[in-house]
Amino acid sequence: MVWSLLIISPTCRSATFLDFRRDGHGGFGDSSNTMLESMAAYSSGLWCTVGNWGGGSIWRVGPNGQMSKAGNLGSNDTGAPATQVFNGKLYAGTTNDINGASLWQVDVDGTVSKYKQLAANQWNVSAMADFSNNLWYGTLNKDGSSSIYRMDATGNTTKITDIPGAEVSSMVSSPGDMWVGTINPDGSSTVYRIDNTGKSTEVTTVPNSNVEAAANYDGDPWWGTNRDDGTADLVKFDRNGIEVQRVVIPQPNADIDTMFTSGDKLYVGMYSFENGGSVWAYDGTNITQASENGFGNKDNRSVSAIGANDGRLYAGTSNFATGAELWSAQLPPPDFYFAEGTTRPGFQPFIAILNQSATNPATVDIDFLKGDGTTQEYQMTVPAGARGTLNVADVLGVGDDAAHDFSTRIQSSEYTIAERPCYFTYKGQWSGGTDVIGATDPGYEFYFAEGTTRPGFQTYFAVANLGADTANVKATYYTGDGQTRTEEISIPPYSRGTMDVNATLGSADDAAHDFSTKIESTNGQPLLAERPEFFYYKNMWPGGSDVIGVPDPGYEFYFAEGTTRPGFDTYFAVANLGDEAAQVKATYYTGDGQTPTAEITVPPNSRGTINARDTLGSADDAAHDFSTKIESTNGRPVLAERPSYFLYNGLWPGGETVIGISSPDTSFKFAEGTTRDGFQTYFTVGNFDKAGEVATVRFRFRLGDGSVIERIIEVQPSSRQTVNANEILGPSVDFATRLTASRRKGRAR
Repeated sequence: MVWSLLIISPTCRSATFLDFRRDGHGGFGDSSNTMLESMAAYSSGLWCTVGNWGGGSIWRVGPNGQMSKAGNLGSNDTGAPATQVFNGKLYAGTTNDINGASLWQVDVDGTVSKYKQLAANQWNVSAMADFSNNLWYGTLNKDGSSSIYRMDATGNTTKITDIPGAEVSSMVSSPGDMWVGTINPDGSSTVYRIDNTGKSTEVTTVPNSNVEAAANYDGDPWWGTNRDDGTADLVKFDRNGIEVQRVVIPQPNADIDTMFTSGDKLYVGMYSFENGGSVWAYDGTNITQASENGFGNKDNRSVSAIGANDGRLYAGTSNFATGAELWSAQLPPPDFYFAEGTTRPGFQPFIAILNQSATNPATVDIDFLKGDGTTQEYQMTVPAGARGTLNVADVLGVGDDAAHDFSTRIQSSEYTIAERPCYFTYKGQWSGGTDVIGATDPGYEFYFAEGTTRPGFQTYFAVANLGADTANVKATYYTGDGQTRTEEISIPPYSRGTMDVNATLGSADDAAHDFSTKIESTNGQPLLAERPEFFYYKNMWPGGSDVIGVPDPGYEFYFAEGTTRPGFDTYFAVANLGDEAAQVKATYYTGDGQTPTAEITVPPNSRGTINARDTLGSADDAAHDFSTKIESTNGRPVLAERPSYFLYNGLWPGGETVIGISSPDTSFKFAEGTTRDGFQTYFTVGNFDKAGEVATVRFRFRLGDGSVIERIIEVQPSSRQTVNANEILGPSVDFATRLTASRRKGRAR
């Protein structure tokens, strides 16, 4: 073990408090609710667990900070110190030294239910993490030992290891590894690394310190350590347990209680008996206090939980005098990123930006990271509540070279939504258009289910290096015949690189040239990856598609749009990147309320395809419009995309591709939309509820002049409905849109 190779003492600026408001106090109506124990953003809301010696509970925080109890925990469950979103549901692990701890579940409709009773000698679920498509949790046992478990999507649970005489205090995942921190009887702590097979390795022991909390920050696990001398530190270790960075929190006699990452900051919740708990923020360079001690009341001894939702940071307290409190503050607006973009001849990309502030204009800074390694900046102002559009060629010009390929980073003074529509004639032959909403978080791994180099298809990957060092990037192609091929490139700092898949795989009309893809950074540099694809489908319909990759496979994917009317071919590409076959089921929710299904088996490390027409046939009626749920039925992680090719109204050829979302939701925002000549815009809404709940959906269209038009529709259960924006708004209108649903039943596109 090597202790402390490098210590970095960041600047501690004077306190820059966030503008916190109190959303709940007095234990939320019961002063014996003394601690807000954990938080998680889930299904368009923030969910909290509350500790009470008479029985804990689970609460939901509404959009304006109002608290509402969703359900009580079981008899003798005094709280739930660990929560984790997994497989489209929220799980909470309880404390119970009478009957034994248990796992509870919150469904997307807000139903709270007991999921699994643990053994009577397992008194506490102390930590949880989602890693390698499994839910991991640690238990504190009656004899003072701890155990670590892994649960797959079907509920099958495997014990990974027992740790005698130590308490599992924290869990956190990072690319390729899951990490566990323990507190030992002698006052030291130990950090373990677990790989995706469950192999556990002890990487370091921290003397005279308790590792109390952990969080993934900038792709690495960070640990909150509380020393015997009353000081508290943030520490980062490498994979071998060598300390590479230490940040001292300049508050004496205070302990770290919890940690949470949002955007580019690591937030820390502190405990102080003398002064009250507080929130601190670390931005990679500076550590600053972000709240008053105790929020002005030292009885708020600890900030015991931190979370974020809908642009606000939430802090929950422990208060044994008058009951727990909930505080929140507005977070800085998120950045948006696009990996793909070009102003080569035949391409016309735009940036569409919706300013969500009703009162303040948005100052928007746009950085273009170009393929020749240079950057170019542009600034624009978008009026309050309005949508602004930038023609990128007006900034970069047009040219047939790498200097006109670009990735994009967008920063704003106000909350915005950014999209990138692009219109093209590829190589002077294949015309079409694509549109994507920007990503808000770079990453280190990106997955794509769809891809082909069959004749008439040209597939690329655009990769943005958003770090200060050269990024080494590896693409792994999982082909339809079960083979894997790889490709590697290096991308200079703050630049964009391109992979030509046809050049690697060649072209032929067989399954070996259909593929799914994993793009990864192999040297720890943050990336963003997109897949632009151009095609001449069946030598009839030219067009293109574009998607941004997702960071993880999953078990369920939802799609609102789909049709097999004449002139439309709709497929589902399903990636199985695991080492066992995946059983996959597609359920179609048709416009006439029916739910036919299709099932396939996708071999390991391979890609499968579902042709919706094979199940639904084709006809010009609502029975052939559908929303879809794709699910793995045997607990193997998969990824699903929906490519669609069309000749719209017998006149406009094209295509599109979209990756499904992991669960339905109640709120969707779109920056782009137009009814100008030559444009027809629709919204499709799927109601995936089978229990008879009708979804009420409100459309709020914000026009380019700032005016607002609203419409309300109802979508029947197990069905889908289509909204024609041209019929509502009339011709020649640019607009942005927000959809809200009465319950978590709809997925809009």
